[in-house]
Amino acid sequence: DRCRNCDKCQKACPLTALDQPYVLNVKKCMSYLLQTDKISENLKTVMENRVGDCEICQDTCPWNRKHLKSPLVTKMTHNFQKKIKDWGDSFYLPNLGRLSENGYKDMFGHLNTDIPYYLFHRNVLIAMKRAERLTQRANQ
Repeated sequence: DRCRNCDKCQKACPLTALDQPYVLNVKKCMSYLLQTDKISENLKTVMENRVGDCEICQDTCPWNRKHLKSPLVTKMTHNFQKKIKDWGDSFYLPNLGRLSENGYKDMFGHLNTDIPYYLFHRNVLIAMKRAERLTQRANQ
């Protein structure tokens, strides 16, 4: 048991999807919920700029730290990193919000993502509204 008394992932999950050690409640998991037709107000408040996935539990896991610092190097990850550099500022929310369905397929089709365009686009718009509200608050 590498986790021993560690509960960092459980504490980090904003939706308490890890409400028991070693057990993920998928119906509470942000990654799952971002890919469903209905988004609760609670999810809207915690999703921040996540539009298709959440890795909070993975990012906080001490056992994952070394992998996050030095990612797995494969031909696929190398090609993906190269492609990201080519995309430049395409990942800014306003640019993602302007993506057409064909643009979405061109950009993300090779990733075999399960999230359909209409859900991706909805999530981007929610994230953009949240960012706009935060900017307005900061400017007051």
